[in-house]
Amino acid sequence: MMRNPNGSKPGLPFLLAESLRSLIYTVEGSLHGRLNSLSLIYSLTKAITDTKQKGQLEGGDIKIYESISSDIEELRNTYEPDIDISENAHAALFKRTAFETTLDLIQTRLLYLIQKYELIDGSMIGEIQATKWRD
Repeated sequence: MMRNPNGSKPGLPFLLAESLRSLIYTVEGSLHGRLNSLSLIYSLTKAITDTKQKGQLEGGDIKIYESISSDIEELRNTYEPDIDISENAHAALFKRTAFETTLDLIQTRLLYLIQKYELIDGSMIGEIQATKWRD
C-alpha cells in the first residue's frame, strides 16, 4: 500500500485516483451516475489544489474551476431521468447528446487540472488496481 512519510494512506489524492478509476469502469453507466462521479472528482480536485496551492491558483485555472462548477450545477438543474431510460433513447437523443457533451467537457477540464497540478501519480493508480485485484 502506498503510504505517506508518516505511514498513513495519502487521503484525498488516493480517493481521487479511486474515483477516476471508478469513472473509467462506469463510462457506460447512467448519465446521472456519471454526473455524480464527476461532481465528486471536481470536489476532490478542488480541495487538493486549494490545499497544495494554498489558494494561489493561476487566474485561468480559477476560471476553469468556476466553469466546471457552473456546468455541474446546470446539468443537475436540467437532468431528466428519461434521458437514462433505454426505451426513450430515440426521443431523448438530442438531450442525451447535449448532456454527454457537457460531461465530456467537464471531464477533460478536470483531467487537465489533475495532470497540471500532479494531483495523483502512477503509483497510486497501480496501488488501486492491485487492491481491486486482491478484493
